[in-house]
Amino acid sequence: MMFKKQFAVMVLAMATVLPAHAISAHYREQLDRSGCNMVTDSNGTCDIHKTKAQNAKAAQTPAMQERAKIAAMLEDSVIGQSTDDAYAALEKSGFQNPEPLKWTKGKYEVFLDVNPRGTVQAATLR
Repeated sequence: MMFKKQFAVMVLAMATVLPAHAISAHYREQLDRSGCNMVTDSNGTCDIHKTKAQNAKAAQTPAMQERAKIAAMLEDSVIGQSTDDAYAALEKSGFQNPEPLKWTKGKYEVFLDVNPRGTVQAATLR
């Protein structure tokens, strides 16, 4: 019985020491091939299903430049800010607030994830 407890403790200790791989090998390969990173993939400014050259060409279109500008504004002025400061930055950028935690501007929608302390943890751009 004592051996089982010691073994269980040892297995748990090993599991906490082993490195964690947050992304799969397949996703890592897609990121490498496309020239994207996890942030640009998640905010839509890069497509992991395209090549680096295709993404570079797409980045030069006015629509992608606008999307990248909005994504940068979210990173700089919304994420990590209090809701009051984040709301002010969104309003200054021309976004409207049709419902709680949702902001819209033309064809773009931003959904905010706010923690219990009132700080914006994430802003999802669609």
